[in-house]
Amino acid sequence: MSQQSLSPQVSRFIDVARWIAALAVLFTHVEANSLVRLAEMPAGSRGILAYAAWLLYGFAHQAVVVFFVLSGFLVGGGALKAARAGKPFLATYLIDRTTRIYVVLLPVLALTALIDAAGRTLFADTNVYALPEFANRSGAFEFWANVFNLQDTFFRYFGTNSALWTLAHEFWYYVAFALLIMPFAPAYRPRARALGLAAGVAITVSMSWTLSYHLFGFALWGLGVVAARLSKPLVERRAFAVALFLAASIGLRLFVRYSLIEIWWIGGIADAVIALLFANLLLTLRFDPKPIWRWCDWPVHRALSDFSYSLYALHMPVVVFLCAAAQHFLGFGFRMAPTSAAHWLVFAATLVTAAGVTWGFSRLTEAKTDIVRRFARNLFEKRPQPQVTGAPAKG
Repeated sequence: MSQQSLSPQVSRFIDVARWIAALAVLFTHVEANSLVRLAEMPAGSRGILAYAAWLLYGFAHQAVVVFFVLSGFLVGGGALKAARAGKPFLATYLIDRTTRIYVVLLPVLALTALIDAAGRTLFADTNVYALPEFANRSGAFEFWANVFNLQDTFFRYFGTNSALWTLAHEFWYYVAFALLIMPFAPAYRPRARALGLAAGVAITVSMSWTLSYHLFGFALWGLGVVAARLSKPLVERRAFAVALFLAASIGLRLFVRYSLIEIWWIGGIADAVIALLFANLLLTLRFDPKPIWRWCDWPVHRALSDFSYSLYALHMPVVVFLCAAAQHFLGFGFRMAPTSAAHWLVFAATLVTAAGVTWGFSRLTEAKTDIVRRFARNLFEKRPQPQVTGAPAKG
């Protein structure tokens, strides 16, 4: 749930962007675990499907950048508006953000442990779970590090769930940003504002200490906040804003090798370009009075968007399990060149099954977020509250 009011057309566009970004990540991880890279395939295996898979494979990291910008736009922009409104906002904000993350994250960690344990037992002959990126990551130490969202900064992701790296950054962006904007919250005493600012700086510095993606990602997240709060668009024509974003996204994929994108400074420039142009697109849509594109009004977009977080958070252990199962029962399916139509059928089945499993999971978790949030708010409101005084908001 956003903490700011959005026009229906912006909200519909965001639904589309969320599920497409989540699908891009899912597709990339199915491709990476089902197939070898295109350069490693025999010439006879490089058909149109192999080239299509290669093309789509490269959009996963762009999708993560889109998620960061969307989060800053929805959460950060709303938090800044709430802080400046002159009423205490911090407790409700932290309850909302914590429930949003943990209603899904805690069950995901438990299921990751169960799925990985089953995979290691049932498909030990494939050696999938013995690979360095999966082995020795399923202990209690890694589990609790991920519970506190310290993966990718100080500790490793849990089990096979490599996608959890972004959630650690996301959660601490939530917390740090709310504290960093305390000086703009007139409902709190000056001392509370100063302490909040100091705590926000300390969290940001601590989480960035290991030279992880954290600080740079926070800057990308901040572009979403800027897009939510600027008073006029930089580009007024939405067709032009869309064209800029798509041209950069597709151009980077087609004309810059993925191996180059993995070099930190080249990847950083690419991420900054995608973030700037996507934030610009959101900003343009905020001020565009024309109705949204008709296809964005289709109800399916909202339905797919509603489980995009669950899809992102749970898909990796499911995908690895399914690929290991295919390797065990069929003799192919995990990081092999596609030599037959059967391999592509397994690829498609893995994609669809992972989406279906995560949708079912979301009905029990993500769909209940508002219920858990209301319960948590009620618990907080029943506690005796300290008197909060401060300068009244202007206007």
